[in-house]
Amino acid sequence: MEFEIVKFFNHLWAGTFVDQVTFVISKRSFLLILFFLILAAIYIFEKKDRKKIIAGLILSVIFYYIFSEFLFKYFITNFIPGRIRPYIAHPGEIFPIGSNMSNDSSFPSSHMVGAVAFFWSLIYHYRKLIIPGTIFVFIVAFARLHNGMHYPSDIIAGVIIGIFCGSLALFTINKIKI
Repeated sequence: MEFEIVKFFNHLWAGTFVDQVTFVISKRSFLLILFFLILAAIYIFEKKDRKKIIAGLILSVIFYYIFSEFLFKYFITNFIPGRIRPYIAHPGEIFPIGSNMSNDSSFPSSHMVGAVAFFWSLIYHYRKLIIPGTIFVFIVAFARLHNGMHYPSDIIAGVIIGIFCGSLALFTINKIKI
């Protein structure tokens, strides 16, 4: 079932401008630039709680790296084999979009963990961003499926871990008096 979902999204609008859009959205450099622009906007425009908000957002990214990149992608895969990405598991049926394809474990989606953790922390402080933040997270999820990098369960696990990381960052920052 998951294979069919990935195949559907991978073939949806394949060969169109959507390929380029999802490729750019999936680049870590794009996400980093977006996150730094948001941090800069908070630094410039937020007067009241800017240190606390920025510290929470940075901590959410740190927790993302600890849990997603280190714990799941590297530590656990020393004991349990990682999940093979769809484009590797189903060559000829799932086509990778972009260059420098990842061949590490597809579980969980690190892009989802990072995006959700960051936006979960951001939306806590700026409730008006819930709609654009949610739309952005859905676009990242679509991009990862369209590019053939993840199964739906990788995306769902990424969202759950991202919520955990964002919540842990908010809990930690609220315990620390900044």
